[in-house]
Amino acid sequence: MHALLESVKAQCALQFSFGPEAVALKRRMARHIVPLPEVQRKLVLELCGLEAPYPSEPGGHALAGHRMPDIDLLLLDGRPASVTQLLRGRHFLLLDLDGTGRQFADLDVQGLPVTVLQARAAHAPAAMDQVKALLVRPDAYVAWASDGLARPGEVQAQLARWLKVAA
Repeated sequence: MHALLESVKAQCALQFSFGPEAVALKRRMARHIVPLPEVQRKLVLELCGLEAPYPSEPGGHALAGHRMPDIDLLLLDGRPASVTQLLRGRHFLLLDLDGTGRQFADLDVQGLPVTVLQARAAHAPAAMDQVKALLVRPDAYVAWASDGLARPGEVQAQLARWLKVAA
């Protein structure tokens, strides 16, 4: 939150300064800096409050607390889907990316706002190369991730943590 407030303060200082130097700087930035795609991306993420990750558990996966990339998935039933499409139901998304479809076979999520799917990732970023399981929050942030098969009780503990239910 501190970084967002600092950004807003800096933007206000620039936007509401009307001296000749400030106007020259604004024009130069508008012409040469702001049109750069990476600058635009950074500004959008910053202004939407999406640049900084949420705090995650110590020792947790590097993806935890970060926005989930909108990767394309091939569900084990053969249907293609994107993470964004799957999150439209506003439920948590528990993804078994192991490819066997058995990782969460014994998990009971009945009555919980959780969609469990088995899939394979297509064109995933390098940070997801080894990921075998993911719990994605409805706001598209990664709540939990694992590079190996989930240990017994691990997923239940994460669901209990995020959904405030008994493990």
